[in-house]
Amino acid sequence: AVMAEGKQHALAVGVTTLSTED
Repeated sequence: AVMAEGKQHALAVGVTTLSTED
């Protein structure tokens, strides 16, 4: 569960970073 949450968080951060950079 922790790993899954971590992956989800990483994805969210990646998407947020891309959106912010763009």
